[in-house]
Amino acid sequence: MAQAAKSLPNPGIVIAQVERIARFGSLHPQDVKVPAPLVDYVVLAPREYHKQSANIQYDPRISGEIIPPAKPRIPEIPLNIRKVIARRILLEMVKIIKKLGRPILVNLGIGIPSEVAAIATEEGNGRLLMPQA
Repeated sequence: MAQAAKSLPNPGIVIAQVERIARFGSLHPQDVKVPAPLVDYVVLAPREYHKQSANIQYDPRISGEIIPPAKPRIPEIPLNIRKVIARRILLEMVKIIKKLGRPILVNLGIGIPSEVAAIATEEGNGRLLMPQA
């Protein structure tokens, strides 16, 4: 986004909101996500302004930066029509993955599709659904 804001012919201003400021040279260059030449201003903001989403504080497990040692057990979904439909969706996704021989990117959205990930985990196919960073 910073690169887009700086693109010509009408470059914009890039303001970086940070939780803390580090001494020059104390950060590993690969840990810096936006190169300094693209940033015009830096605003030091309190922790409550650094949420990962609307209601979650930053959690590196959500972004895939760390993987916890053990996954919590997901309660089994009772057999009903929603589970049957979601399982059929999962089977179609597996068929497409096998046919293409590569991963696919799918937005599971809300409603019945949101249950696909839970059913994949329940059936031991959770490795097929990778979170996108």
